[in-house]
Amino acid sequence: MGRRRPPKKLDDAWLQRQALDYLRRFTPTTARFRRVMLRKVDRAIDAGTEADREDVAERLERLLERLCEAGYLDDVRLVAARVEQLHRQGTSGPMIRARLAQQEAPQALVERALDALREEGRDVELEAAVAYARRRRLGPWSRDREARRERELGSLARAGFGYAVALKVLDADSAEELEELVDRA
Repeated sequence: MGRRRPPKKLDDAWLQRQALDYLRRFTPTTARFRRVMLRKVDRAIDAGTEADREDVAERLERLLERLCEAGYLDDVRLVAARVEQLHRQGTSGPMIRARLAQQEAPQALVERALDALREEGRDVELEAAVAYARRRRLGPWSRDREARRERELGSLARAGFGYAVALKVLDADSAEELEELVDRA
């Protein structure tokens, strides 16, 4: 596989092409998008393209503003959707925070999205623990519950669920009982 030739100049058209190409493939946070684009700029400069990094960075910031105004980058919507998705998949609150921190999501937005889930009067951690247990076949979904209890408790703990929530899931007699418990919470 051959190497690409460096661009002749890092103009606004090049920046826009790179930005749209990246946004076609990924849904990044604004911070991650900025970091990736600056890395592309640095690689082009290192490959021999004549450009002033500070000037290109300023133009990138203007492009970033336009992309935010146009709705291509929206951290609030992205974080809310990602928190909801991870919650439905059975991810605990601490793990949601950790994963979104890796994606460079603003922690204030993550907390706001988690609070929005809690405001609906739901026991968010219990819902996520039940979804996790169903997916991993723990608790009422397990074949040999008693022999695997400690291992399942450890799995729930490593997934970020508290001891009380893990015990509720593992001590439920049936999946239906857990679903009722979630509905009442």
